[in-house]
Amino acid sequence: MFSKKSFLFALIFIISLSAFSGNRIAVKLTGIAETPPISFAKQELTTLFNKALAESGIQEKHYSFVLRKDNLLKNGAFTVEVSHKRDHSYIQLSGEDEAGISHAVYTFLEDIGYRFEISGIVKPEKFSLENLEEKHQKITPAIRWRGIRQHVNFPMDISSYPVEEAKEYIRNLVRLRFNKLAMHSYPNFWHEVKKNDTTDYAGNFFYAKSVGLKVLRNKYGNVPLDDLPVKESSGDAPPLPIFFK
Repeated sequence: MFSKKSFLFALIFIISLSAFSGNRIAVKLTGIAETPPISFAKQELTTLFNKALAESGIQEKHYSFVLRKDNLLKNGAFTVEVSHKRDHSYIQLSGEDEAGISHAVYTFLEDIGYRFEISGIVKPEKFSLENLEEKHQKITPAIRWRGIRQHVNFPMDISSYPVEEAKEYIRNLVRLRFNKLAMHSYPNFWHEVKKNDTTDYAGNFFYAKSVGLKVLRNKYGNVPLDDLPVKESSGDAPPLPIFFK
């Protein structure tokens, strides 16, 4: 007859076995530190691949991923390599830099069924994991630098978005494998400009932003809104518009 202590140890053993059975994935970095861009790519890979596994119903299968910097790759090239050994799949995603590694991650995720659009991630009706083919795929983009030009403080620009929406817009550009972000603006967005008998102060465009006001009030104290350009002209102004803080 089991004692309470024996029963507890048996229960812990069964739970431990369950935790290590079934689908397993591991992600390793080679030749590159876990910088914010790499951390984001790793998080996206882990989250989206786990969702695909859960919906595919694949059992007793292990997946090892390597995110690797390859100095031999040039001009934005990246590679996706897949190999298998018994119940274990090995996936190596390489690029010449952080952006290239990220591009390899999203290319692999597209291979298993995901689609990435400017509005977000599109999940397929069925994932393609059962027949994940062995391959060595190298992609050199036809256009080295790809991006969107923003028009700061115009309605079509992300400076008019709520902060969280602007962040998600940038994330979707990364998922689409863009690697440049250009900003169109005017001089008095960044520094004061004298016009005849008046002066445009940098930041006038942003003082109506609630996030901008919060930063400015933290810096200057609870002063009247009309006094903020005066504070700025004293030479103690933020070096960049508040939106970009």
